[in-house]
Amino acid sequence: MKFLLIAILGHMLGDFVFQTNRIAEIKNCSKSEYEDYKAKYNKVKFFQPREKFLWEKIILIFGHVLTHALLTYSIYCLSKNILNNSFEINIRYFILGMVISHFAVDFFKNKLEEPLNRATSKGKVILFVGDQLIHLIIIYTLIIFCSPKTTPYLNLFKLSFWKALPNMSFENRMYMFFILIILNTYAASFFIAIVLKLIKNDDKNHIKDQCVGDVIISSTPKTAPIPNVGALIGILERILISLFVWKGISEAITIVIAIKALARFKEMDDKNFAEFYLIGSLLSLMFAITTGLLLRYLF
Repeated sequence: MKFLLIAILGHMLGDFVFQTNRIAEIKNCSKSEYEDYKAKYNKVKFFQPREKFLWEKIILIFGHVLTHALLTYSIYCLSKNILNNSFEINIRYFILGMVISHFAVDFFKNKLEEPLNRATSKGKVILFVGDQLIHLIIIYTLIIFCSPKTTPYLNLFKLSFWKALPNMSFENRMYMFFILIILNTYAASFFIAIVLKLIKNDDKNHIKDQCVGDVIISSTPKTAPIPNVGALIGILERILISLFVWKGISEAITIVIAIKALARFKEMDDKNFAEFYLIGSLLSLMFAITTGLLLRYLF
């Protein structure tokens, strides 16, 4: 069980914490969007985009995959050599399998992204959720094949396993703690931003230039928002609410919500902005409360 948590933590760190917006956008962009992203980030062109577009994307995906492998292996070494844990798993085969499978999933996801986005406005949400589920299934499958004892991992499908989570070792619970924190901060920001951008693209009556929840809706020279301020506000909000739910201080949640609403009070006259704000806030609240309840159960 311990190694499964280590592998999931390594995946979360690689996909959400150490993958910058620049890498994610260029890695997942279509050929038509490539020049725009190059100009946006002022990135030096290693290749001519029209002729070697595919190669540069392959390099970015491969670098992303190696980051995953390095993070997972580093946590494994830390647990084994410093915390004196023993693992009955062939780490070399697991890392090799993870690199190959992760590269294949990201490469083919990139091929699907442009047609799926054209076919439906919900394409990015479907790709995001599907991509994460596939990666987790592959991690679980690789562990089964690389471990001589599969019984502990097969117990995941038993209700008794989930009831016994609070009785796990402190180290295992700490791995779960960090996984939940990443889900509640970086992963939640990414998901909420995708949903809000999806709604924005479907709504022809665009609203004023503001940051809502975890995404910048638009910008003008007068009111151009500070870069990433929406994501930062959302992360801080979810951390505080999760902490309050975890410790049973539910009254304090209203203070956080009130402060956030007060900061946008003048913009609430705009119906479109108010709806965007409400959707972003409710999604953020959902992540935060769920994380807080899980932390209360674990600890």
